[in-house]
Amino acid sequence: KLTSLGIHCGALTSDVSQREVDEVYRELYKHTPGLKIVYITPEKVAKSDQLAQLLKNLYERKLLARFVIDECHCVSEWGHDFRPDYASL
Repeated sequence: KLTSLGIHCGALTSDVSQREVDEVYRELYKHTPGLKIVYITPEKVAKSDQLAQLLKNLYERKLLARFVIDECHCVSEWGHDFRPDYASL
């Protein structure tokens, strides 16, 4: 939906191909990244050294504006068994 509205976004989830993942990383390492929003799963945040390096790089270049954590209501309703990697966020 965001893409159809002209908002450049990407995803680093299990639903995207390796080619798409590579494109997101390439874009975010650019001097001026075109992506404004990137959807990332808690599992990827918890387990990916490559992503940790990317986030550190964006932060150091003052290009990391904020984190928004979706589905947190599920943790409060169902406990940390819902998706254990939410606990590390």
